[in-house]
Amino acid sequence: MASMELISLPTIVEQIRQLCTQLRTGTVFLVSDQNRMVQVHLDRGEIAFLMHRNRRGQEALQVIAGMRQARLRFDEADATRTEKDNLSTRDVLEYLNVVAQDAPAPDQAAATAVAGRAMPKANVVTSEHRAIIQAILVKYIGPMAEIVCAEHFAQATGLPSLVMALAGEIPVADHASRFGAEAAAALNLEGGGSGSR
Repeated sequence: MASMELISLPTIVEQIRQLCTQLRTGTVFLVSDQNRMVQVHLDRGEIAFLMHRNRRGQEALQVIAGMRQARLRFDEADATRTEKDNLSTRDVLEYLNVVAQDAPAPDQAAATAVAGRAMPKANVVTSEHRAIIQAILVKYIGPMAEIVCAEHFAQATGLPSLVMALAGEIPVADHASRFGAEAAAALNLEGGGSGSR
């Protein structure tokens, strides 16, 4: 599986999901239109680890989430590395799906800017959203959540990017993934989709 053409983030997520469903082993290479490269290593349909330069796990996941278009190539191979990130394949795919749904298509983004339309509702961060997010974050980092949230709320441009940034503040990768999935479900970012575990 290879795409010499740039494909959108929703298409990227769908192709990775298909590889997981097919229980494939190998490496998905993603090269964005900004020349950022991420490797998604699969082991029998499970995401073993993510890598961007010397960054692994949650940090590499954030790079993928920031891609709007990329070229995708899948190289079949045996799982040669035994070390794995502590990421849930389901949580990673759910999180990327939420981000992909919120991201406008590249040509749509330009049209929106030209037309001067308001940002979609999903990008509005209300005080109710803040309360929900902070309550969930407390479970993962304790009372520091209030301080961390205050810093991120001040810079928030939208719910998906806010959730992603806060997940990056959680030191344990598995907990960060769980926080992302739980926050997405609580904020209905899936568009009424998959729900709880």
